[in-house]
Amino acid sequence: MPYDGIVASGVVWELSGLLSGGRIEKIYQTEQDEIILLCHSMREKYRLLLSASPANPRIHLTKQKKENPAFAPPFCMVLRKHIQGGKISEITQEGFDRVISIKIDTYNEMGDPIEKKLIIEIMGRHSNIMLVSPGGVIYDAIKHIDSSMSSLREVLPAHPYVLPPQQDKISPNDKRLILEFTTRDIPEDFKGSMSSYLLESISGFSPLLCKTICNKAGVSPQNPARLLSQEEKKLVFNELINVCDHIAGHMYRPAVIIDDPTAGNYEAVDFHCLDTVFDNFKVKNFSSINLMLDEFYTQKDIVERSRQKKSSIKKQLSNAVSRAEKKLQIYDSALRESENFDNLRIKGELITANMYILKGGESSIDVVNYYSDSGEILSIELDKNKSAAANAQIYYKKYKKKKSTYENALQSLKKCSEELAYLKSVEEHLESCVESADIAEIKEELSEQGYYGLRQENNRKSSKKNTTKIAEGSPISTFTTDGYEILIGKNNKQNDTLTLRTSNPNDLWFHVKDAPGSHVILRISQKDCIITNKAVTEAAIEAARHSSLKSSSKVEVDYTRVKYVKKPSGAKPGRVIYTNQKTIIVSPNT
Repeated sequence: MPYDGIVASGVVWELSGLLSGGRIEKIYQTEQDEIILLCHSMREKYRLLLSASPANPRIHLTKQKKENPAFAPPFCMVLRKHIQGGKISEITQEGFDRVISIKIDTYNEMGDPIEKKLIIEIMGRHSNIMLVSPGGVIYDAIKHIDSSMSSLREVLPAHPYVLPPQQDKISPNDKRLILEFTTRDIPEDFKGSMSSYLLESISGFSPLLCKTICNKAGVSPQNPARLLSQEEKKLVFNELINVCDHIAGHMYRPAVIIDDPTAGNYEAVDFHCLDTVFDNFKVKNFSSINLMLDEFYTQKDIVERSRQKKSSIKKQLSNAVSRAEKKLQIYDSALRESENFDNLRIKGELITANMYILKGGESSIDVVNYYSDSGEILSIELDKNKSAAANAQIYYKKYKKKKSTYENALQSLKKCSEELAYLKSVEEHLESCVESADIAEIKEELSEQGYYGLRQENNRKSSKKNTTKIAEGSPISTFTTDGYEILIGKNNKQNDTLTLRTSNPNDLWFHVKDAPGSHVILRISQKDCIITNKAVTEAAIEAARHSSLKSSSKVEVDYTRVKYVKKPSGAKPGRVIYTNQKTIIVSPNT
């Protein structure tokens, strides 16, 4: 269910009961398009979130705490100047439109009492947050909209605030008009479905709510409205009246729809604040709409913002992988072209060994190739203008040059292969991480390795050399069904720390065979502790799940004692070599 006018109405009703008379103690701008008001009301502290995010615009109470920027953005400074310390007198909604006003009693520069409004408009990519004076003039907005961006309405400091265009619809709270609506005929020129008829007629309704009303009435939402029988229309309108009664009486049933009912592990798919029916889904009920929205949007917002933050890193990684693959092809081609360099040395030595039969002026010589097991006759081309010794030297020089090319190509190929494997491992870790701190760790790792162009970026952002390093996060911790602890690295730096510093020599180390993935440690409390096959299998499954082969049906996983895992000198983060390993085949989807 989208954050429609009905949800907004429920939020305003709850906020009015909790925050009216409360004081705004602190104000933070945690994101470019997001404000947090720390409020104190009725001996309780609340965090009120206002977001103008294009993807997830909303207003609700939140328990989530985000890191505040070192320097407050300009809009945040304006809010602090005008309303910090102010008292919330009223929270209202413009009908059932998604325009919510927070009226705040404060004082002007002369010490006179004055009422200001903090207005949030929840309108998708046009969402905005504005501070408005008593005279209806905009102090500032989180997004400035000029005439080049909108020909209908400018949102700029010192401009008058104008409400968004109003829709001529019936309020769900106007019982007389609702009853009148249910008794009149559907216009002859209306060609849409019954669901769309409700959507175009009732204020604050979303497509999902309209479809739900039809479904609960036993009528297909797609059926053309004018083709419904009188009985079908009666069923739909009765359900509409029932929904409007629930809205007017604030009889909400907030719940998040989930697709995995496993305790503590689910993905929020949608939400509703009324008694909405969702087939084939489970629901998690909440005691308030604000709690429901906080649960739903916190998870959704984390995923969306992490996707945005990962986007530029993915692009740079993709470019780096493409460059490495092209270099790999070049080195591989050079290697194949120069791999027969030893034949040149053999020809030089055969010329030297057969100088006695050369009289001078020959363009070739046929000799027995005593380097070959079969001893075949080998024809060697000669420069007839040069002596036998000079011809031999020509082949020796070609041999040295081609050998050098081969050795350099071999070394470069190895280095490039390692670089490609490293980049692939970073891609895998980046794909798996969601938390902002984990993304920041990967970004810092790439910067330290000279990728992503972040060194220059960091220099631009900081004039000081002592830039604060990002604290390394903790690995994932879980337990086998028989009680052994499993630790899983979330990126290459964590992999190194986990394997080379944190783990004990006799712990078991797991890694998917010949593919990028996390280092996985199965902790062993005692030196001679017997590890169950079940624990080994479960740790191997975790290694497979946290690898590039997680979608495969069968995955080979190597495991060995940590003491047999070493890091080569100069190797990139996450790269190790190991011995004394065993291999187990597991299914990541088990």
